[in-house]
Amino acid sequence: PSGELERAVKNGPTLDDYRRKGKLSRFQSTATALTFESPDRRYLITELARGDYNHDGAEDSLVQVNWHYVEGSGAGVELLLVQGSATAPLTVTFFPLP
Repeated sequence: PSGELERAVKNGPTLDDYRRKGKLSRFQSTATALTFESPDRRYLITELARGDYNHDGAEDSLVQVNWHYVEGSGAGVELLLVQGSATAPLTVTFFPLP
């Protein structure tokens, strides 16, 4: 749900906030990937590419979020565009697929 994502980004909770509250576990990270679990899902977040996607002169990141249910067969994937600059707040939007 894009409204939920936009509220989370705007209100500022971080993954570490959720981890400290016991809502996330099994964190592992590399330079371009992060894995963790919530009580019902496993997540893999990967930075796929960097570039100036909106032509504003600032580097943006294209991020893929994969998830699947811990006990079940449901899974999903989203592409997100993470944008920000020294003069603008960080924004996260769903990246449109062709």
